[in-house]
Parts: sequence; structure tokens; C-alpha cells
Amino acid sequence: MARALGASTREIDIVGRMGGDEFIVVVRDEDLAGARLIAERIRRAVVDCDLAKLLGKDVLGNVTASIGIAQYQKGNTIAELYERADRCLFQAKAKGRNQVVAETPIKRDNAA
Repeated sequence: MARALGASTREIDIVGRMGGDEFIVVVRDEDLAGARLIAERIRRAVVDCDLAKLLGKDVLGNVTASIGIAQYQKGNTIAELYERADRCLFQAKAKGRNQVVAETPIKRDNAA
């Protein structure tokens, strides 16, 4: 997993383990579309690393990655950002797993 995450992210990104089988990647200087591309790269790398082959299917089974993406908005707390990303992760799992779900971009009113 560490190899897949390391190979799929950039030097400026921050990768960490939340616990168990959950990881967090802080993608810097990207919009949601750019973050989605990085997330898809991570998802494919995890699937392609074939951990089941390495450890045996009876130990691990098929390995997939469900990913939720949220974008920091000015004034967000870390907890708020994490909660939104977690909701997207839950949606990815509910939709059948092994996919990326990003929150809907916030529309900005340029007239304000």
C-alpha cells in the first residue's frame, strides 16, 4: 500500500494512515478535477499492486480502493473537511466500492 500511494502521489502531497485500512492524502495546489486524477491514479495503483497474489487470496482476497474527495474551503476546520471527505468515501463504498467519489464543486458567485 505504501508503495502504491508513494508512486501515485507527488512530492508536495501528504500521505498518512488514519488507522486500519484507511489512509488520507492531502493533495496540495489542485482543484477537484486534479485531485480526482490523482485519486484515480491511486485507485488503479492499489488494484494493480495485487496484494492478494503476494499474501494469498485466503489471507486477503481482492484488494480495491474506495476514495472520497473533498476540497478545502476558506474557514473550514480540519474536522469539517474530513467529514465531507468521509461522506464521499461512504458514497463510493455504497455505490459498489473500487471507485472515486468527489463532492460537488461549490459554485462561486463572481458578482458578489
